[in-house]
Amino acid sequence: MGRGVSDADWSNPEDTGAVIQFFFKAENRGKLGQGGNPTKAALNECAAYLAKNQEVKKGGPKTAGAIGTRWRKIKSIFEAILAVKQKKFVGASGWNYDDETGFGVTESNIDEWNDFVRTHTIFKPFATKGWEFFDEVQEILPATTRGKYVYNASGHSSSTPDLQSQSAHSQQSQTGTPHDPLGSATNAIQTNENPSTISHPPTPTSSSGPAASTPHPSLVTTPAPSTPAPSTPAPSTSRSALMKRPASDMDEFESPWGAKRGKYTGPEAIFSLSQSVQSVGNAIRDSMPVPKKSSAMSPTKKIEMACALLREDRRNFIITWDQSMELIIIFGQSSTAAGVYMSGQDDERGDLAKLLISKHGQSLFPM
Repeated sequence: MGRGVSDADWSNPEDTGAVIQFFFKAENRGKLGQGGNPTKAALNECAAYLAKNQEVKKGGPKTAGAIGTRWRKIKSIFEAILAVKQKKFVGASGWNYDDETGFGVTESNIDEWNDFVRTHTIFKPFATKGWEFFDEVQEILPATTRGKYVYNASGHSSSTPDLQSQSAHSQQSQTGTPHDPLGSATNAIQTNENPSTISHPPTPTSSSGPAASTPHPSLVTTPAPSTPAPSTPAPSTSRSALMKRPASDMDEFESPWGAKRGKYTGPEAIFSLSQSVQSVGNAIRDSMPVPKKSSAMSPTKKIEMACALLREDRRNFIITWDQSMELIIIFGQSSTAAGVYMSGQDDERGDLAKLLISKHGQSLFPM
């Protein structure tokens, strides 16, 4: 069996420095793809460069696959240190990083440091010294990669104006006056509060034109007094009055019980009873709580959600790249492990990752 990616040894810092030096060259920086990851052709060229200029003192040869894995590790270290410098690393509150002294660990905070690196093992080599390759990697990686962890609390770009602002700006540019969205509403309120400003319809005498002439008194006709029409009393509906009324009047009277009811046959009575029973049953059914469907996730869905959470935690530096790769394999073997990981809070999942990896076997990516 030939040597694979895991056979390459990177314990000698000169080997890592040779990889960084290759991509630091101006002619090779353009060979980094999306997100600062080298293309396959660039990895093959780097492998040929190391084989020619770097002696293999330990482990297998530095193949293109081994270099790709190492470059991801280099990126993870750089991004983690950069996040600590920018005070954006989740779980690193209270820790400061210096390019010369690293995290400046002393005897007074050695216990806190041990607790910190137990979860964030990526920082373990930098207790008292900085990472010697930080400046070179910062020049190599594109700015889009370095800035992708900036958090925007508003949830949208602050440089994008809202529709109301755009509308106001458009109105101002067309009319030359600033837009006042509350102007019309304020005028309406003032008008309602000040009766003197309310407009009334003009009276007939206020119309324009000559005034109407007054007629001579002899031509004025006095209207005759109106005589009210005799009112017909409403017929009495008392029982005694109804008994005395003729049959012709009774035909026009609307009975309070409506039309006469016909007799029900046996089948009609049974059908009516069944309809009543059905109505009662429907009312009882509607009053009962609706049984809820089971909300349990399938194992496949649980694994998919756990893997998505892994990628999110890796971007937020809660877990390392190596830990996320190991946990993906573990989740594929046990959906229970995936559920356990999802149940943890943000400040707990780092420890859960360590426990799950130690429980399900040795590390697949040894440092």
